[in-house]
Amino acid sequence: FVDCVGLKTVPVFENLTYIPASCFSGCTGLTELIIPDNITYLGHYAFYGCCNITSVTMPIDLDVYASNEKINYAGDVQYHSSFTGCSNVKTIHYTLGQTGDMNQRKNNNTSYAYTYRYSLEYISCGALESVIFDDGITSIVNNAFLNAKHLVQANIPASVTSIGDSA
Repeated sequence: FVDCVGLKTVPVFENLTYIPASCFSGCTGLTELIIPDNITYLGHYAFYGCCNITSVTMPIDLDVYASNEKINYAGDVQYHSSFTGCSNVKTIHYTLGQTGDMNQRKNNNTSYAYTYRYSLEYISCGALESVIFDDGITSIVNNAFLNAKHLVQANIPASVTSIGDSA
C-alpha cells in the first residue's frame, strides 16, 4: 500500500498481529487511523509520512518500531518510528489492547525502553488536543504526553491505577 495517496481508510486485518515495515508509508489520503486490538506491533515506517492523519484509535499496549537515528522530515528533525511524519494527530483514542497497560515501547536496537520521542504522542505533541482511554485501561507511562501544549481534554477512567512521572 506504499504511496497509495487515494487510500482513505486502512483495511481491517482480523487475522494479523502486526503491520509490516512501510506498509502504509506515504498514504497521505488517510485522515483517520483505526488499529484494532489484534495488532500488537507496527513495523519500521508503517505509517511514515501519513501527514493528514488527525485521529488515531489504537491499542494502549501497541509496540512500535523505534531507532535512535534522526532524520529530517519536512524540515523537522524526527526519530525513526512507525509514526514518523504523523505530526498532525489531534485525537488519540486508546483501546484496551491485550493488557490494558501503556507499555514503555522498546527500541529495536537495544534492550532499553526508549523515551517518549519515538511515540505517536511525542511526534504529534504540537497538534494533540484530546486523549481518550477506554474503561479497563490501568496504566499510563512516564512522559506520555510531555510537551503536548494544546492538550485540552484527557478522559481518564477510574480503572487507571498508575500514572507515570511527567505523564
